[in-house]
Amino acid sequence: METLLTEEQVSKLWQISISTLRYWRNSGDGPNFFKVGRLVRYSEGALEAYLQRGLRVSSAKATVEEVFNRVAR
Repeated sequence: METLLTEEQVSKLWQISISTLRYWRNSGDGPNFFKVGRLVRYSEGALEAYLQRGLRVSSAKATVEEVFNRVAR
């Protein structure tokens, strides 16, 4: 079974406020979570998946690579 983290642990790990986590839960924008009664828990896998969904590649980097590829031809 995967380790479940409290919102306090996620808050410290990601250096964001608990209020932000709560806002994300209410708006549906944050990582998936479990609710057991009144307790909220986040799985490490759900946190990793959320981070991967937000991963972006710099457009400047992509542009440099495209230019390099054109010159190399």
